[in-house]
Amino acid sequence: MAVYADFRLIQTSNLPELVTYSKTKRFLVWKGPDDFIPTLDKITEPLLKDEDYDGYAYLDLLEFLKEQKRIDLLHNPYETELKAITKNRKGFYYVLTYQHKKQYLGQLLKMNIDLGELQQFNIKLSENSDLEYAMEQKEAYHQIVESLSLLTSDSQVIFMSFE
Repeated sequence: MAVYADFRLIQTSNLPELVTYSKTKRFLVWKGPDDFIPTLDKITEPLLKDEDYDGYAYLDLLEFLKEQKRIDLLHNPYETELKAITKNRKGFYYVLTYQHKKQYLGQLLKMNIDLGELQQFNIKLSENSDLEYAMEQKEAYHQIVESLSLLTSDSQVIFMSFE
């Protein structure tokens, strides 16, 4: 099953609304309209919808950054909301915060992502030695850095969905 990346700029005050509308999708059985995507379209600014690369490349890159570079973009103050959305939608949801930007953007901008290092990490993580996958991760790295740079205050986050 393919997983695609979707990055959107959202005001933090709108995250509870996303939680509310995430409840409209039922796994395998649809009950009522799915208002999540229309709500997402209404209250966010689209930044990236990446259907060219495997969304898992983004997820594995986030793990790589955490484990190998000590750059933890997975944890944030909105984990309760994100866990609720994940439970309701059956996808993977994360946010990049202004705190992430202040804490890690300088390191990320100076970082040289080595394809060989990514491949070695991927082999340990999931026995994936594919060079093309590592190249997708490197592109994902650039997308994450670019997205982080757009944040201007604590009142906004980059909502990342992988469905």
